[in-house]
Amino acid sequence: MTKINRNELIPLFPEFQDVFKVLEFGLSKYKGSPKAWLDPAAPRMSHKQNHDSMFHHLAESFTGHDSDPESGLHPLLHLACRALMEYTRIQKGIRHELDS
Repeated sequence: MTKINRNELIPLFPEFQDVFKVLEFGLSKYKGSPKAWLDPAAPRMSHKQNHDSMFHHLAESFTGHDSDPESGLHPLLHLACRALMEYTRIQKGIRHELDS
């Protein structure tokens, strides 16, 4: 695999910064701490709930919706945020009480 300076990749995806807008929206909506989603008992963060959310936002985009009715952000940004959160929880071995 070719070694690439990761800092060179950031300018290729300035939209990645928009994913943080989803996190900011969630913080204001749920009044939580920025790391609350890492808590094993965090509400709405089981594997099933994450996947349900990702499929919901994918379907919203697929059917032509270009903004989430609550946040005003594109559904694919919500999908990307949930996917990154889910991946992080998996990598850290965080299991929700609803996960069997």
